[in-house]
Amino acid sequence: MLPTYPSQLIKIYIDSCLSMRAEVTSASVPGRAPSAIRLVARLYYTQYHSSHDNWSCDVVSVRHALLALLSEGPKYGLQLREEFEARTGEVWPLNVGQVYTTLQRLERDGLAESDDSGDDGPQKGFRITDDGAAELARWLRTPPDLASPPRDELVMKVLVAVRVPGTDVHSVIQVHRRYLVELMQQWTRIKDDEAEFDLGLALVVDAELFRLESGAPAGCGPVAAAAAPGRGAAMSGPEPARGGAGSSVLELRGVSKTYGQGAAQVRALSGVDLSVAEGVMVAVMGPSGSGKSTLLTIAGSLEEPTSGQVRVGGMELAGMSRNARARLRRRTVGYVFQDFNLLPGLTAAENVALPLELDGVPARKARAAGLAALDGLGLAGRAARFPDELSGGERQRVAIARAVVGERRLLLADEPSGALDSVNAEEVMRLLHGACKRGVAAVVVTHDAQLASWADRVVFLRDGRIVDQTAPPLGPESLLQPAPRSGQ
Repeated sequence: MLPTYPSQLIKIYIDSCLSMRAEVTSASVPGRAPSAIRLVARLYYTQYHSSHDNWSCDVVSVRHALLALLSEGPKYGLQLREEFEARTGEVWPLNVGQVYTTLQRLERDGLAESDDSGDDGPQKGFRITDDGAAELARWLRTPPDLASPPRDELVMKVLVAVRVPGTDVHSVIQVHRRYLVELMQQWTRIKDDEAEFDLGLALVVDAELFRLESGAPAGCGPVAAAAAPGRGAAMSGPEPARGGAGSSVLELRGVSKTYGQGAAQVRALSGVDLSVAEGVMVAVMGPSGSGKSTLLTIAGSLEEPTSGQVRVGGMELAGMSRNARARLRRRTVGYVFQDFNLLPGLTAAENVALPLELDGVPARKARAAGLAALDGLGLAGRAARFPDELSGGERQRVAIARAVVGERRLLLADEPSGALDSVNAEEVMRLLHGACKRGVAAVVVTHDAQLASWADRVVFLRDGRIVDQTAPPLGPESLLQPAPRSGQ
């Protein structure tokens, strides 16, 4: 779903629409149904002026900060104020009256309790209750408010989590990371479906994607055991499937991969479960060394797992002969690499047709299929060019055409946009997304959250394990629902 309070650029876009007396429909494009973004434009406009312009609440509530300090052990009011200011670098002053007012409310709500001394003075001690610990854990795992406040809520939550016993800081960051990627997926759906017909909307979406990407943490860690309600997916059991998706093209069940022996042994993958249906794109994100490339090589039958099951196109890879695996790769699996891997002595059309010819397809038929694939990607006029006569974006489009030519059902892409500028990188993801709309299943490895947002599902790897994944993208009706607010 989209943020409750849109950015300044959205306000400018809506203001311009209203000032030009534009109807909140897509009537400017004949034959097109009203778009969800326009249907809620007036609602957003009202929200912006009634709430966003007057927003003045604190980012991190004092009650949760005090609960965090109390989780370390019993403390009295003046001590809590001093520790709060010390932990926040003494840039966030807190008066004693605010501390004691908050402590009284925590005690009233059953989140903290005082000692039985009867002393209401500065030495009165307080301790956190079980309900208070549960409330603190819930707050830490609630996605931060994205209203761009002056103090960064995520930073405050991380500082708090470092001090709370038994709290995994990685899980706090990962909840925020997943939430941002899910928001970016929703904006990307708007861009894919609507922005093509409205330049102003396209600029707004790009600006919002840039804003969200700038807030996405670079690392990812184990998913929180008690994630925010309704967000994300479980790490065991069936994986979420996109509505309308067909049969599974790729299935990994309990897949593990180790290299070396003894003290030199390295576990690249550990108990990975992954299912990708036809017509679905799955993006894989994670830090270097998390097992992303190993997952691709095993999915493409280039390596065998140490343990676990791999099925491609309904066929079990275990026990397949070397020739059978090669035949499977030629006919079912397509690869897109960061450095294109085009043969320099062949033209674009010959590069695309080569896999078919190696599989025994007559040269004339293979060339016709290759030309059709290039034409579908807007390269019909470049078919006779050699790779060194093409731009980087054109070479990657040739590589995509080679990967999907024929009856390929599974596309594996390892950093397909790594060698491209931002414009060509987005075009590559759009093309991969288009291939999935035609029924191809795709697994794309990328470090770029904005590019990953083109996927139907984003899987996060860390230390060889799937630690989190986004929920299936919501429909346009999600625009009418408010985003979750932290602390609520």
